[in-house]
This record gives sequence, structure tokens and C-alpha cells, in this order.
Amino acid sequence: MGQGQDLVILDIANPSSPVSVGKIMTKNLISGVKISGNYAYVANSILGLVIIDISNPS
Repeated sequence: MGQGQDLVILDIANPSSPVSVGKIMTKNLISGVKISGNYAYVANSILGLVIIDISNPS
């Protein structure tokens, strides 16, 4: 999920109690995130589209 400038990677094995397993800071605010396979496609306000490999969330 996007939280300000951070892409926060959550383990949602238990949806009622998600756990943060990683975080990546981008240079600008995140306006949207789409996950496909091992990649997060992040809409970033100034940089445009940022593609992040999330295969190793930590």
C-alpha cells in the first residue's frame, strides 16, 4: 500500500491482522499501487511510473 512517500509491503495471510514486512521510500508521494506477480507498479506524483521488484519483501 502507498503511505505518503512509502510503499509498505504487508503480509495479509491473516486479513484481520496485516503485518508490515517491508518498506521502500520513493522520492515523491505515491498516488496508486497495482501488484502483478512479483512487481509493484507505483504511480509516483513526479517520477511517473516506478516498477519495484517485491519478490523479497524485506
